[in-house]
Amino acid sequence: MRAPTDLTEFIASHHTRLVGVAALSTGDRQHAEDIAQETWVRLCQHWDRVQAGTDPWPYTVTIALNLCRSRWRRMRVRWREVPHHGGAHDLTVPELADDHRLEVLDDGLLQLSPRQREAIVLRYYAQLSVAETAESMRCADGTVRALTHQAITALRAHIAGADTRRAAPSPADTHHADAHHADAPQGVPHV
Repeated sequence: MRAPTDLTEFIASHHTRLVGVAALSTGDRQHAEDIAQETWVRLCQHWDRVQAGTDPWPYTVTIALNLCRSRWRRMRVRWREVPHHGGAHDLTVPELADDHRLEVLDDGLLQLSPRQREAIVLRYYAQLSVAETAESMRCADGTVRALTHQAITALRAHIAGADTRRAAPSPADTHHADAHHADAPQGVPHV
């Protein structure tokens, strides 16, 4: 059965944005693609009811967010079942960060609590209003504001810390620079 043109157009115009919402929520681009596909299937099943409303985007984001939450729950259960032998786990977001600041932001998002991350992603990436975000997250408007404030504060601190770490020379650089200065003749400026 062929999907209605308006549904096809809606999917085509919102797919990249939906994958971004899911990727920022899950921290995994491949799972985000899967979540987006499942979201479109579920939206298609209810399209007649959804299109009767004012804007299908908030409903679409809610479907995706619920699928992200389900994924997080499954991951927690699997994590508990797997024996832990120590070691760091790579939590980078592949293909989303091309420069240092985006990598730092992605890392900061992954360090937020799931609820803080949801609030930030829905408010600033999905561009939902406070009321729409509260409805998607099933909480009060004030909770969305508080979670958003906490997340922004944490992200600012994370970014500032990363900038400080990046600007500070490493011990190896300091040792190399000191050795170079010791070799320079007195009174000759180091270039």
